[in-house]
Amino acid sequence: MACKKRNVAVGSAVTDGRPKSACRGQSSMEFIGVYGWAILVFLVAVSFLFWSGVFSGPPTTAPVCVLPGDLSCVSYAINYQSGGLILDLANNKPDAISVTAIRCTDDANPVFNVTDNLGVPITIRTGEHAVVSAADHYCYKNANGAATIATGDLGALYRGRIYIRYIELESGVTRIATGDLALKLENASVTTGGPFLITQQMLPYTATVPGLYVLASSLTCTLADNGLACINFTSTATGAVLDCQGNMLGSSCCVIIGCQCGNGVSVYANNVTIKNCIISGVSGGIQLWSSNYSTIRNNSLTGVSTGISLVTTSSFNTIVNNTSSNNPGFGISVGTHSTNNTVRFNTCNNVDRGFVSWDSLNNLVDNNFFNSSVDPTILMDGNASHPSNATVTNNYACTQINCYSGNNATGSNNTCNANGCGFGCTYGC
Repeated sequence: MACKKRNVAVGSAVTDGRPKSACRGQSSMEFIGVYGWAILVFLVAVSFLFWSGVFSGPPTTAPVCVLPGDLSCVSYAINYQSGGLILDLANNKPDAISVTAIRCTDDANPVFNVTDNLGVPITIRTGEHAVVSAADHYCYKNANGAATIATGDLGALYRGRIYIRYIELESGVTRIATGDLALKLENASVTTGGPFLITQQMLPYTATVPGLYVLASSLTCTLADNGLACINFTSTATGAVLDCQGNMLGSSCCVIIGCQCGNGVSVYANNVTIKNCIISGVSGGIQLWSSNYSTIRNNSLTGVSTGISLVTTSSFNTIVNNTSSNNPGFGISVGTHSTNNTVRFNTCNNVDRGFVSWDSLNNLVDNNFFNSSVDPTILMDGNASHPSNATVTNNYACTQINCYSGNNATGSNNTCNANGCGFGCTYGC
């Protein structure tokens, strides 16, 4: 029954025979009964809008890169224009690992493909970190069932997962680490750094970014035939400089030609300089693999299988003022399809052959001293379909300079003790 007023004495607290408080409670219940459903619908609607992000504005998610506890992300970014992933990875495991592949995707069931493989596996010792992707591996997103590179507007949010395949070097077990990735696309790049100091504990060492690398002291490197060198420059290290500062990088495992104990320095990047190194006792001293516009100068290579090798498709490089001596293999070799290289002012003494080239074009071999134990000292291996067109001038060759038919090489002012293919030789050693 609704509360009704009646006349009572002043100061009385009675309304229609009941206390005022009872009437107020009844009014509140009537209000809730009438408007309760509307209030409930309003609260549900506000909650939905809040959780859907309507009131949050643009995404403000802090960058996240979470890997299992034995691996961690030191630095990470995605370039908004290229979709390239930059990842500096730390190894917290008790043993060294070798990273072989990386995939970044929002696909729930990813499959590694050949583009995910690292050109050169990157070794990370326990407690250390290294750049394993310098924007040369990409993050992908699925659009209408097809994977596309995750480019987008500056500041756009990318969410996905990162998969890292690696080998535990102690056990030889291959594992795949899976982590979560959430970050904004940005104008990120890997910049020149250094100087990076290479110590004994860091060998074998992999350089992945441009910069100056120096040896802390003379270092001893022990390697198996696993494709690694004591120091490796990956394709992302374009423009790097290694200055050994007269220190030795050596081993004692290679004393015969063809030994398989790794190389001193392997270069897979362009425009790299290797200088002032003393390299001894490894399979190959310095090797360029598809490296262009690089410089090798003022190095000494002794007791190695072959001193300096341009393995294949390495062009426009300069090899100057190096010494390759007491080696069971070649002093300097230039591999197939390597063009327009300059080899000057080098000394190759007591080697199998001083200089050898195979199917390489337009190289200049000038003002070198070659003293080999095998004839010919300089061997130019061209043919009619791939003539070398080399220029061989002002060299000293203790035996002879030889070439094959169709070579089209020319030369002058060389000193040798046999005519070979007649590169303007005078005779006598």
